[in-house]
Amino acid sequence: MKYFINILLLLSVTQIDAQGFNKTTDIGQRAAIFTNISISNDTITLIGLNYDTTLPYRAGVCFVQMDTFGNIINQLSHYTNEDFWSPSNKQGFIKLKEHKGYAIIGNHFNSQRGYLLRLDENGEYIFLKRYLIGDFLTNYWQHILETNNGFLVALNKQKPDYDNNCFVYRLDKFGNIQWQISIGDEKYDFVTDLTKRSDNEYMLSRLAAVNYGNTNQTDDRTQTVITGFDSTGNILWELNTPLDLEEGGATGIRKMANGDWLYATAKPLLIDESWFAQNKFVRRDSNFNLVWEKEYGFPSYRGGGFEDFKPYPGGGYVATGYLANGSWQSGYVCRVDDDCNPVWERLDTAFYYPNEAFNILAASDFLASGSIITCGQTRNYDEQKSYGWVLKITPDGCIDTLLCNPIVGAPQLPDSEQMTVQVYPNPASDRVHFRSLPMQAGRMEIIDSHGSIRGIVPIVQGQSEWSADVSALPGGIYFYRVIGAKGYFITGRFLVL
Repeated sequence: MKYFINILLLLSVTQIDAQGFNKTTDIGQRAAIFTNISISNDTITLIGLNYDTTLPYRAGVCFVQMDTFGNIINQLSHYTNEDFWSPSNKQGFIKLKEHKGYAIIGNHFNSQRGYLLRLDENGEYIFLKRYLIGDFLTNYWQHILETNNGFLVALNKQKPDYDNNCFVYRLDKFGNIQWQISIGDEKYDFVTDLTKRSDNEYMLSRLAAVNYGNTNQTDDRTQTVITGFDSTGNILWELNTPLDLEEGGATGIRKMANGDWLYATAKPLLIDESWFAQNKFVRRDSNFNLVWEKEYGFPSYRGGGFEDFKPYPGGGYVATGYLANGSWQSGYVCRVDDDCNPVWERLDTAFYYPNEAFNILAASDFLASGSIITCGQTRNYDEQKSYGWVLKITPDGCIDTLLCNPIVGAPQLPDSEQMTVQVYPNPASDRVHFRSLPMQAGRMEIIDSHGSIRGIVPIVQGQSEWSADVSALPGGIYFYRVIGAKGYFITGRFLVL
């Protein structure tokens, strides 16, 4: 009997551990957000920004550690009296292998100086090193890598004429600058990635832009530029895409075994004199010629996109970020296979309001079980307070395993049964119509940009046309998901005016 009870307890714990969660984190501060994450031995370490609860409301770095159930087991805050500071919202936080503990880079709000903060494995202070900005207006310290005896840091510097330049610093283990190089010659250059290929070769990706941000789209041009350099700062090579509006810098770039390049990017779009970004994955051959590109999500208003793109331990990749639709911002995570075909996509919110919502995901890491932990920030408008936000997503894209609702989920239709669905009118204002080859019995779900199902239309066996009333839906982009009796999915999107 005792053996049987132990088996039941083990099964119960395993089932609970497989369950995901969607948690906001109040660490007792006036506000807190998470920008980066690292997982080691089932301990989730989060870094971010928080505001003190007492005057003068200092801004500093928060260090939070959780177990795999999302329970806080350790938390610390670090402030300075003379300046506010913020960690980078890019790859500005790493768990160190050679030196142990953690390294964090970011910027001081008032002086606009960059900094390097070293913490031990428990988040205790080791040292803080600040850096002068010289003749520049601001320094934006974005990405950090650990080297054999120190660090590489990629940053942007803004000049008095507001042009932007990219720099790489080589720091020793105490944060002293050993060398620096400037990369880029366009009017606007923005660091988007810093990657190690070997002990003597590194890659910096940047967005190079001309007239970017003007409403006259014919004058706007952007491109992805990747520069290779060695451990002493010598430029080895440089590759770039055409100077057009197809890409905006590479995130998570990697050189594959066959010499091809793979990365995530965003295509700038000008729609009704407003800027949008369309997420996509891009693969290029060894000469940087386009092999394929695959779009994900929907055009995101005023930014949005992939903040993080990294290999998934079980194969393929996971991309993390957010999508914006008007005044709504929703966290976005997608898992893809080795060729960037969809496994699943999710849109999530923590606090939902009918007129606006602010939910951004910044970075992800992985548990040994294959579950994905992703972090970011959300805002409670009733309390006028920002919270750190953490999601645990199971390998199949679920948070609640009983009510799993990723936007796209396996299995897809097999090749022999591929179908397409025509949607018209698109955009629609009153009723949207759908047409396809004769369908299996099933249903169609209409899903808003927050991942909520806003309507269900039944489909009978052999039906090839159906429609949905969308007159009561707020204007915006919606997804449809057609689910057949065998569980096959067909997905797409449409716009409601």
